[in-house]
Amino acid sequence: MTKKQFISILESRLAALPPHERREFIEDVVSHFDIGMQNGRSEQEIARELGDPFEMAKEALGDRYVDMEIPVPASAGKPSSFGKIAMGAGLFFCAMVMIPFLADYGPGELPLQQARSPPCSARCLSCLIIW
Repeated sequence: MTKKQFISILESRLAALPPHERREFIEDVVSHFDIGMQNGRSEQEIARELGDPFEMAKEALGDRYVDMEIPVPASAGKPSSFGKIAMGAGLFFCAMVMIPFLADYGPGELPLQQARSPPCSARCLSCLIIW
């Protein structure tokens, strides 16, 4: 994680802090990055040493911490019983319509619409599009 990403996460998560406290906290973290980079360490190494920015923000907020993650219900993405029944009924009725239709015509024997000429003898553009 880069310095910019780390600071961005902290800024967004520390929004509940008063501006002066938030600024002081962020400046402290920025100074850690600056000193580490002066000593020849990479941004990724410094970020790893500082730890998870989400946990750092949680600790800094203390009792003011509010979990920003949206809880996902356990049933999300799974079809309900009603959904399964409706899907099965739909497939059943599709089969009831398609099987007799396909049984009447063998492979390659489906009826095709016969070519018709447009009613207009001048063969205007609108007749050519419709017909």
